[in-house]
Amino acid sequence: MAVDRTFVRGAQVSNTEKALWHAFLDLYDAFTAGTGAAELALLDGALAGTVVNSKAAIYDAAGKLFRSSATPAAAGTVLGDATALTAEFNAVTGATGATGVKLPTEAANEIVVVINTNASNSLLIYPSAAGSQINALGAGNAFTLTPGQVAMFVGRSATLWYTAAATDTIVGLTASAAELNLNDGSIAGTAVASKTLALGSGKNVDTLSIDPAGMKSDGVVISPIKWVDVTVTAALLDGAGTVNVIAGVTGDQYKIRDIRLVGGGTNFAAGGDRAISLTDGTTVWTTIANADIETAPAATLEWGNAKVPFLTGTSDTASVSNQAIRFAYSGGTTDHSATGSIKFSVGLEKVA
Repeated sequence: MAVDRTFVRGAQVSNTEKALWHAFLDLYDAFTAGTGAAELALLDGALAGTVVNSKAAIYDAAGKLFRSSATPAAAGTVLGDATALTAEFNAVTGATGATGVKLPTEAANEIVVVINTNASNSLLIYPSAAGSQINALGAGNAFTLTPGQVAMFVGRSATLWYTAAATDTIVGLTASAAELNLNDGSIAGTAVASKTLALGSGKNVDTLSIDPAGMKSDGVVISPIKWVDVTVTAALLDGAGTVNVIAGVTGDQYKIRDIRLVGGGTNFAAGGDRAISLTDGTTVWTTIANADIETAPAATLEWGNAKVPFLTGTSDTASVSNQAIRFAYSGGTTDHSATGSIKFSVGLEKVA
């Protein structure tokens, strides 16, 4: 802007208006004393908070300055076909391990940031041309950015980019990403399917299912054995009721390794004529006679005792898959009028 000072100062205007014009000219002279028109033009078109090419950078009211950014998609498998980057910050999509992008023409102190947004595949990043290079990879050769990582490229000259990329590589680490991901979602003290098992603070875990074939000692398979205590009452058995020792699960099979009739129960009511059997609906492992439940034993009796007999050919028979092992009435027709309670301890070996 050019101002004719002689014209302004000699203009025939009121003293008040002349004073205002003189103040303006003094301010204009002070402002433009060290600033040329080209410098002032750097402000023309500048935007607060946004970088505008060839214009002054101005922070916004929050003290922020947003650089140029883009979300290009990786393409091609060689430098000539790779997607050209034009922004300072680049969130690249579409990495396949073979596709890539290429950096702008190198310039000293230029900075370009590249993010590989793909969580599974590496991204190839090429220099701008066949005669340029990244680090000491050789002219035209690509830098590999691993999945989900970010790299900052700094121009060192007209033909060289330098980068020290963030990486998921740790010295001495041989585990793959898939192996490390087994920990992602693991919960201490809780068995999570397809995840690493981590014991809780009490060195325990809630529920753990183990395939019997997977447990061995000196090469010999060890099947898990558990003891189950159940209280069998006439109230539960009367009317064709049952008392489960273990519920039926498809594929699960058990062998009965011991049955104990625990002493100290209460007699089932006289007048009934029912016995009690341990069965899965196909195999019967023992039957307690009517007389022996109407007179509960004072001492615990082991399987094989006359009152808790082995039954011929069934002691080594596995239960049927998906069938509960349970106590139920057998024989006779008359229940015990909901009176009586005896306890059993059953040793089970899971064999499938």
